[in-house]
Amino acid sequence: MTGADEGASRPADGIPDPEADAVDRADYDPGYDASAPVYCEVCGGEMYYTASCKLKCARCGYTRDCSDP
Repeated sequence: MTGADEGASRPADGIPDPEADAVDRADYDPGYDASAPVYCEVCGGEMYYTASCKLKCARCGYTRDCSDP
């Protein structure tokens, strides 16, 4: 292995293990809980996923997605 592959963990089959490099990611947060509720920025109601990255508020109907800041 050379260049960008140095230090990265790769099994013999060549498929990378995403969990092996998780702590090296800049956005790694050990306190992140994927099952925690997401609350609406407008009314404070609980939001739910309508698609892969689209959230909708059950109370007021506000929507946001992964392209929103």
